[in-house]
Amino acid sequence: MRASGFIWIVTAFLVFSTPVSGRAAGGQETNNMPVSNCLKEKALMGDPGAAKLCAEDNLKGDRNLVRYWTQVAAENGDPVSQYNFAMILLGKKSRHDRLRAIFWLKKSSQNGFVLAKQVLEDIRKNPNATIPIAPPPAEK
Repeated sequence: MRASGFIWIVTAFLVFSTPVSGRAAGGQETNNMPVSNCLKEKALMGDPGAAKLCAEDNLKGDRNLVRYWTQVAAENGDPVSQYNFAMILLGKKSRHDRLRAIFWLKKSSQNGFVLAKQVLEDIRKNPNATIPIAPPPAEK
């Protein structure tokens, strides 16, 4: 029983000490898994930074993947991603998407992202606007 506890601690150390990007400081691979798979797994396990990197990885590619990973990062609690996901939803035309955008703006604002609070104030001032005039998606 004592040995299995030691093995669990060593395993936990190895799993949780791997850098988010899957690369060491010198840019070398830290394991046999491709960096993108390592990031995806970390993102899906709740790491907001990894999810943001997955979204950024797809910026010049598939927009659906950008939306997906931005949503994952928002769900994982990253306030900038919550704002960015709200901006994606505000670009849609349905009332449902607009309501979800307001939800994510509130979350982002509650998490301290000032830009989200400003956009919410704009929406309150002009509730009949189809899409509020808002700044482009935020970066780090």
